[in-house]
Amino acid sequence: MSDEATLLLSPFFGVKDKNEVDFNSSTKLEFETNRMFGANLQLSGENYRWNLSFLDSNFDQTIDSAFLPKPELQKNQHIQLWSLGAEYEFGQAVLSSEGQISDFSSSMYASLGYRLNSFTPYVVYGAEFDSNEHLTGNSYLIGIDYDVLPNVSLNGEVQYFEARKSNGAFVEDFYPLGTFDDKDAVLYTIMLSFVF
Repeated sequence: MSDEATLLLSPFFGVKDKNEVDFNSSTKLEFETNRMFGANLQLSGENYRWNLSFLDSNFDQTIDSAFLPKPELQKNQHIQLWSLGAEYEFGQAVLSSEGQISDFSSSMYASLGYRLNSFTPYVVYGAEFDSNEHLTGNSYLIGIDYDVLPNVSLNGEVQYFEARKSNGAFVEDFYPLGTFDDKDAVLYTIMLSFVF
């Protein structure tokens, strides 16, 4: 056990960047960043890591929707985002959690994994909240990680999404006529991860 710790501060600044996002099948969003700044602070030790991030951005947003007669420009939009996370290792167990809050919403997750040689089974709970801190959705995940090589892993996951208000984590209405009320979903995932 060591008392050594590493503190890393990474400030950032950006201007004039344009990005497009397909929000759903009928709406496209275009963001033009006027300015953006923030910082990331990370404290790491032998068995732990803390991470704190801050972002402040001013941008113009154009909404192009099939339901609007012409694209709508919203100038000088502003967002602030804070994020705090931690990860601890207790022998074979790994506990991690992160919370994020912005002007519009907040979210958090907590996970617990247990290393068994090349296998690591894990569980994750996540929650989303609106701007008034009312719960809008939960997610529950169970997964397993298999280390194929020291830098390559194969994961299998099953995640259940429980929408409390609106569409939860989804942006599209599930049934166009609005007669289908079940907005919960199950997502099955198999992924291959590489670390370079």
